[in-house]
Amino acid sequence: MTPAKYVEFAQEKAKEFDVSFDGDVRTIERMMKDGIPNVGDIYLDYGVQGHKKSRPALDQLRTRIETDNSIDVLVIPRRDRLFRPNDPVDGLLLEAEFSKAGITIVYQDKVVPPTKKGARHDLAQLLTGLIDFDRAGADRRDLARKIILAQIRLAERGYSTGGRPSFGFRRSLVTEQGELVRHLQDGERVRMRGCHVVWQPDENKIDLVRRILGLLKNHPANRVARMLNDEGLPSPDAGRFRTDNGVRHLVSGNWNGTTITNIARNPLLVAINAYGRRSMGDQLRLSSDGVRELEETDFREDEQPKVIRNPSDLHVTGQGSFDPIVDPKEREELIQELDRRGATQRAIPRSRNPKMNPLGGRVYDMDCGWLMYRAPYTGSFRYKCGLYDLSHGQQCRHNTIKGPEATAFLLSCIRQRLLARGLWQKLRERLKQIADREASTGQDDSRIAMIQKKQLEVQEELKAVTKSLARAGDRPDLFEAMTSEFDKLKTQEKNLASQMNELKAKASVASEDVAEVEKALELAMNLTELADSKMDDFELPRQLFNLTNVRLFVRFQEVQQGKRTVNQLAGGVVTFGAAEPPIEIYSGPTNRKYVKGRRKNHRNGNPQGKPELEITYPTGESKSLGNRSRGFRNQLELFVQGIEGMDPATRHLVLAA
Repeated sequence: MTPAKYVEFAQEKAKEFDVSFDGDVRTIERMMKDGIPNVGDIYLDYGVQGHKKSRPALDQLRTRIETDNSIDVLVIPRRDRLFRPNDPVDGLLLEAEFSKAGITIVYQDKVVPPTKKGARHDLAQLLTGLIDFDRAGADRRDLARKIILAQIRLAERGYSTGGRPSFGFRRSLVTEQGELVRHLQDGERVRMRGCHVVWQPDENKIDLVRRILGLLKNHPANRVARMLNDEGLPSPDAGRFRTDNGVRHLVSGNWNGTTITNIARNPLLVAINAYGRRSMGDQLRLSSDGVRELEETDFREDEQPKVIRNPSDLHVTGQGSFDPIVDPKEREELIQELDRRGATQRAIPRSRNPKMNPLGGRVYDMDCGWLMYRAPYTGSFRYKCGLYDLSHGQQCRHNTIKGPEATAFLLSCIRQRLLARGLWQKLRERLKQIADREASTGQDDSRIAMIQKKQLEVQEELKAVTKSLARAGDRPDLFEAMTSEFDKLKTQEKNLASQMNELKAKASVASEDVAEVEKALELAMNLTELADSKMDDFELPRQLFNLTNVRLFVRFQEVQQGKRTVNQLAGGVVTFGAAEPPIEIYSGPTNRKYVKGRRKNHRNGNPQGKPELEITYPTGESKSLGNRSRGFRNQLELFVQGIEGMDPATRHLVLAA
């Protein structure tokens, strides 16, 4: 439905139901152009997938309905404009949400009236809604099939299959005979009979692409990226916005190794248009037979579809409309060299999940003063000297320590500190204070005694009134008065009993809190169990380390094992709170260029002195966890609350391996 037809439809229904509507065609066109979800009475999710339960315009509409009681009518052309669910029941639930809020939903061919409280839903309305929403979801799958097949046909003929062109190329409009009509601007959309969009070399950028390919023959991709950054050349996405982990931000404009290698691997350099290198759809995906259903391996652990790289035999290729930019044989040799360089695990990105890095920023190598970084290792993780890693093994030594074992050791150190004379009793008293504060048991005990006394008084009065009722049988006026008094006393007795039950239940919870205190203290004796190497969540140990500000300084020594010389843990120091570190912690630049340059200067007899150190300590925010759930996790949280706010220890623990 075009904006003009939609406005005409909405105005017609607004007049029919005697409601106001302030939309117009220009507003809708501006919303489509700028991606605005709401202006006045118009809510538009343009370019947003219709199967998502949370969309900008839909979420804002829900919020307005909840806060604005003046909304009575919701005008939507069809049910598939409201929702295209994978499960049609989800569509009925969304529609019912609006109906229960007193909203009349007006479609082109039907009206869904609001549902009165306590009333049953119209069975015919439910059945038609189920069919419509099922059709809406099926249309998404049919559309996905059509798009994949259409893109395959376009790719085979060398035409663009959509998206932004890769660096060094631009979009051009050509006839079916390959004649250029004109070049297209970025983001420009054109439909012209007998014409198609192709990607062709951009004369303003292709020289830089050739230069990058030449540099890659003798230099790593990261070094090429640094050269371009030093020259101040903007990267392909400079000035654009992108979204990472749900956060929209401006691209820095710096080159990186991945961008460089992607440019070199682009098949368009040899005039080959490739489609299907990646699959990311949630309905259907490319296969050797055209399309296929999604399989279990296409989903992440959170049930969301993941992006996968298809094998080369699934790629659909077509000949481009221009001559190859580089010699195909030279490009193939370059690709083989890039594959050889990328065969190692060097520069694997660190985990972005802080829960899997409990000692991040807390482990130091005493040999060089550098921080030790987390690295994956044989199904688990370990901490490795940062100087050794950044210098490619040319400085310092291959000093490593296993992550779960180091975590368990520091937990045992915390337990040792808690067992110090006087500290354990202070912790017990603090935990009891927390439990008493939350339960308020002292005040409840006095209320229980008062209610019990009141219950006895009411029971005595009931006995007296019951005797009086037996004697007032021949006096109707007195009998009626006694009956009224009897009813009041019975109601009062019932209310007192209800209050007593509530207080007893609360007292039961308070006793459970006391038991939780003992369990938390017992758990503190077994803190090392929290560092099981099979765990997939080290969040609670990480919180404990933040509160105590514990740090581990380790030293290593060479040990001869047969013909090999290996570095083994020889000892170290553990510090708590604001204790001074036993060594000078390195705080200078940590980029590879600086590290290698420092080594070169040392070798030439011009050692660079260490920069003035600025010692910083990780700190944790003092916030109560506040959860009231029972079980193992809550016991540790209660324990963490207990040590929170206590004076931090300031001693060193000297380790002897």
